[in-house]
Amino acid sequence: MVISSKPLPTTRYGVWSFSIAALILIAVGAVAFHLAATSSSFLKALPWLVPMGVTGLIFIAYGLWILFGPKHALGDDGALHLRQQTRLLILAFGAFAGTAVTVGGLYFGEVADTLRAQRFVQQTEIAGLKAQLVEKWLLERSVEVQQLGTAIDRLQQPGAAVESGGEPVLQFLFAEMLAKSADRRSVALVDADGKVLFHVGDEPVQEDEIKAAMAPAANPMSMRIVATVRQEASGAVAGVSFIQPVVLSGSRGPAKAFLTVRMNPAPTLFRELDQWPAGGTRSQVMLVRRDGDNALLILPSREIGTDLKSSLVPLKEDKRPAVQAVLRGEGVHDGIDAMGHPVFSAVHAIANTPWFLVVASEEAELDRPVRRSVASIGLYIAATVAVSGLMLFVLWSTQRSDYLAMRAHNVEARSALVQHFQHMVLQAYDIVLLMTPDGHILEANAAAADAYGYTSDEFRALTVRDLRTPQAFARVGEQWKLAETADGGRYETEHRRKNGTVFPVEVSANVVDVDGQRFRQEFVRDISKRRTLEAEVKRLSRVLRALQEANSLLLRARTEDELYHGMCRAIVEVGGYRMANVALANDDAQKSVTFAAVAGVDDGYLANSGIGWGEGPRAEGPLGTAIRTGQVQINQNMAANPKMAPWRDEALKRNFQASISLPLKLDGQTFGALTIYSEMPNAFDDEEVAFLTQFAGDISYGVAALRARKAAGGQPPAA
Repeated sequence: MVISSKPLPTTRYGVWSFSIAALILIAVGAVAFHLAATSSSFLKALPWLVPMGVTGLIFIAYGLWILFGPKHALGDDGALHLRQQTRLLILAFGAFAGTAVTVGGLYFGEVADTLRAQRFVQQTEIAGLKAQLVEKWLLERSVEVQQLGTAIDRLQQPGAAVESGGEPVLQFLFAEMLAKSADRRSVALVDADGKVLFHVGDEPVQEDEIKAAMAPAANPMSMRIVATVRQEASGAVAGVSFIQPVVLSGSRGPAKAFLTVRMNPAPTLFRELDQWPAGGTRSQVMLVRRDGDNALLILPSREIGTDLKSSLVPLKEDKRPAVQAVLRGEGVHDGIDAMGHPVFSAVHAIANTPWFLVVASEEAELDRPVRRSVASIGLYIAATVAVSGLMLFVLWSTQRSDYLAMRAHNVEARSALVQHFQHMVLQAYDIVLLMTPDGHILEANAAAADAYGYTSDEFRALTVRDLRTPQAFARVGEQWKLAETADGGRYETEHRRKNGTVFPVEVSANVVDVDGQRFRQEFVRDISKRRTLEAEVKRLSRVLRALQEANSLLLRARTEDELYHGMCRAIVEVGGYRMANVALANDDAQKSVTFAAVAGVDDGYLANSGIGWGEGPRAEGPLGTAIRTGQVQINQNMAANPKMAPWRDEALKRNFQASISLPLKLDGQTFGALTIYSEMPNAFDDEEVAFLTQFAGDISYGVAALRARKAAGGQPPAA
């Protein structure tokens, strides 16, 4: 409570600090708009820039209004206004800072996407250029092999040339081929039967070369190129074999022999492939082709003169660049390398071969240029949030100073009121609230804190209306006037705790005068137990009336069917339950049940329930267990009982929240069960269970009487 009418002061420090911070924030915002307007992402950023600017201006305007606008008098409860202003400032700061971070993130994402697209284009161009190197190398070697084949073709039949002294000529031609460059490994002449007629070089004729020469082809005279990798003691060795059919001069028809030239691409081709432009040291070149269920991978070494590394990568590893090249073909793909690092790869097919050239680079390659943009963007975001945070701190500190000054003025005025309140009500068992005439809570006793869950400071930020439920709020004006009378007023309503729970209360309100000032005092009593007791009395009263109806029915019923139906109707219509039924146990193999009578809400629930009393999940519910064991079965919570799983969904659709199954017995043997459903969980307490057990006993007694009368040949009573 505030007594003095002196306005809240405003410090000169707060005014100047906030003004400087506002100018800095405006400057930072102008720079942000300029950066966005000059970038390609301006249209994308515009929907975020506008709210950022609007929230920033509102933030500044609100702060200026607090500092320079009309001040609240202390008698207007300045503490409450200060707390409200602080919450609004925090909300405005959060909106502005969140918008600034979002805009910065949007701009950063645009820059990252642009740099990534540029890097992909560069990677694709590199892959295309290196694929052209491979194609050029193959073309040049093919031409040389064709020229050698033409020279041999002009000789006499190759086999005869060897036998008649033509070997020096072939040796000269083959030696000349090997001497042209370091990538030539061997040259051989193979006849149509696969026999090696003549060979020169370091490597013998390979079996795959002979198979390729002998294999049928659409054009028997076309050159065949076979790229292979074989494992030697020193490692994996790659080779490319050029197979050129040779035809005798002047003859026609299929080839009589095959010229095979095996070359090692490492000294020349791989050396060129391994050369990189500046900044590409973390990228790799791979030659890939499919090999059955694997991708065959050749990775040229970075050190010239060493052997190649090669491996078979299973096609199921579809994130590996080699497998992506085989399965997806040309393009740029995201994947992972053998070490599990994220990579992106550009794939280019090598013309007229099953091979692909793959250029793979680590994702970290993309991060390096992006990091250069992070500094400026991050600096902008940090400066924006920091400056707005500084403004919030200045305003908060100013408000804090005002509040402390206000509280110092009020300490003496409050002491008399607090002492009065403490002596009268703080130790009372009932809830006691002291309020201003307009309903703001000034003090609350310990019982109020226990009942509502608010602390003393939290109570002072509330009004009596905050304790009402929305339904009870409509009558607050009418009930509020009752306290203005000389004797005060008393009424019942509903209050709401801090956690949202609702409880009924009885309120006694009156007006008190302290040192010439009027206040309202309310004594609030929780009447939950009284309401519960009243409801319990009403509920048990309905059960007793249903028992009375049942006793009357026992005298009137002429058949079991009439007895069952009458009892179920009495339970539902008089007892107020949701549904009731009588189930009779069938002595068949399935141990099924027959529903002899049903009253209340059913809608096909029992017809589709499949309830039995033998074994299995549908016999484990309350009804089946009651028949099987002869014991009362109580299900207090339909939603939480695991044994109700087969029927839970359909039961809850009909608002069955709890149930009880009571066995029906004759001569100590259970012949059926009475099941009652309630629309309230935990509906069956001990006293109610006793009444309902008596109800089931009345049904059993009535059935026994009807069957005894029928066995004696007697007539049922008149209706």
